[in-house]
Amino acid sequence: MKQFFLDSGAKIKGAWSKWSVVKRSIFVGLVVLVLVALVALASMNTRQPQIQIFGAPVTDMGLRDRIAGRLDAEDIRYSISGDGTRFVVSDEKTARQARALLVREGINLGQMDPWTLFDVDRWTTSDLLNKVNLQRSIQRQLQLHIESLEDIDRAEVSLAFPKDNFLDPNQHPVTASVTLMAKPGSDIGESSSSGRKKVEGIQSLVQFAVPQLSVENIVITDHAGRRLNDFSADTLTQMQERTRFAQQQKRTAEQAIIAKIQNSLGAMYPGRIQVVNIDVTLNSDIIKEKRVEVTPIILKPQSQGVPYDDSQFVDKVKISEQVSSVTFEGEGFSPSGPAGTPSQTPPGYADLQNTTGIYNQNTSSINYIVNQSTQELDVTPGAVTRITAAISLDGTWNFVYDEEGNYVVKNGARERVFTPPSEEEVKKLQGLVQDAIGYDSRRLDSVTVEGNKFDRSLQHAEEDRAYRNQQQRATIFVGLIAGTAILLVMMFFYRAFLHAQARRRREREEEANRQHQAMREAALRSLEQERAPLEASASDKARMELQEQAVMMARERPEEVAQLIRTWLSEEN
Repeated sequence: MKQFFLDSGAKIKGAWSKWSVVKRSIFVGLVVLVLVALVALASMNTRQPQIQIFGAPVTDMGLRDRIAGRLDAEDIRYSISGDGTRFVVSDEKTARQARALLVREGINLGQMDPWTLFDVDRWTTSDLLNKVNLQRSIQRQLQLHIESLEDIDRAEVSLAFPKDNFLDPNQHPVTASVTLMAKPGSDIGESSSSGRKKVEGIQSLVQFAVPQLSVENIVITDHAGRRLNDFSADTLTQMQERTRFAQQQKRTAEQAIIAKIQNSLGAMYPGRIQVVNIDVTLNSDIIKEKRVEVTPIILKPQSQGVPYDDSQFVDKVKISEQVSSVTFEGEGFSPSGPAGTPSQTPPGYADLQNTTGIYNQNTSSINYIVNQSTQELDVTPGAVTRITAAISLDGTWNFVYDEEGNYVVKNGARERVFTPPSEEEVKKLQGLVQDAIGYDSRRLDSVTVEGNKFDRSLQHAEEDRAYRNQQQRATIFVGLIAGTAILLVMMFFYRAFLHAQARRRREREEEANRQHQAMREAALRSLEQERAPLEASASDKARMELQEQAVMMARERPEEVAQLIRTWLSEEN
């Protein structure tokens, strides 16, 4: 293989050396021309197709400058054809964006104006042709409008206008079908909230663009034939949510009325009122009503204090009148056509010419005025339409007392007597309940109050048990008080006994001390008598002084001295 390339190169070099300069130039030129052709062909194949913004040429220089300035302001890349009358862009998306922008600016040319069908001059025309052109124009306008939306790649619109026949009760309605081809990544065909709102927007756009078109006669599908504006499942969910909300409102209103009755009347009839049932009917419908009323014109209102209606009124009042009268007498005239042409008057009418005729015409126009008022009512859901209340009133229970004013007790329970509520009390309570709930006879409200005997056996048993426990606690309390008093008296006597014992013991000790003191004093006196002649020493004098002080202290404070002696004795023992 290598040798083949070497030989081929040698041959080409040999042939090239044999060519003249002219042949060499011609060969190089052919190669360059082929390369240029290949490059041009490749560039033409890779160039994107140019799309015109408008199908019609723009010949007005001022309009062309206006379009170019608006596109430059929005940074839309475009190019102008060689003749300078057509604006082209690189893709259909940019073309639709530019068309929508220029339409908002009031610039419509060529295929962007669906109503150019009516600008074509024809020798003849008909109502059928005008209806067909109207249908085509509306379809094209809707298609362009929908395709200008961000999520729509392409759209197909078909409208059906039935033949008008007002005398036919089975007149077919106007219908519309729209097929949408969404762009990749768009959520317009999904069941999300955003996708549903977009479909509803397109549905409203079609409804308001076509005269006499209702929502139920619009079908919007995707490229797979799936209907996108079928909101029956969402409507059912909304109805369920609305029903749940209405029930919650009903319970809230009923609980509010029950609380109002119990709070306002519970203090007046403690424990005697029982709310059997409260039913509040709420209007959960959303109603928008436009009402036109024609009322008579009142000339004189009803007099006050008169039991009958003496007002004066009329149905209408004349505000203007026009009367015209035409009378013709003379010869009749039948037109015969232009001068110089044969008369086209039929023979029967020609015989009646130059005859005397009488023509009378009377016209009367009267304008009346009436009282007319227009009201737009918006009934908010949740309004109360009826209230039904049932209240039960218990009587009173009174205890039975004996002659001494004590409770009469039978079988361990206090005897009671039931007194039913009176009719006046029931009527009074009924009026109070009506005022508490906002009774309105026009709504057919109903309030029922009846006197009944409540079963209070458990309450009475609990009260008797509490009474017995109270009696037991009272008995125990009295016993405790008596026992405490006895204990206090015993403690008092015991303390008095102890004080008497202590007093007798002190008296015995004092008597013993006095005896000891007397013996010591006798001993001292005898000792003094024996040693009187002798001169007492200093130590004896001091001891004698101490003894005298002890004696004086024993006389002044006998209890302390007795206690001191007892202490000495206990220490010696």
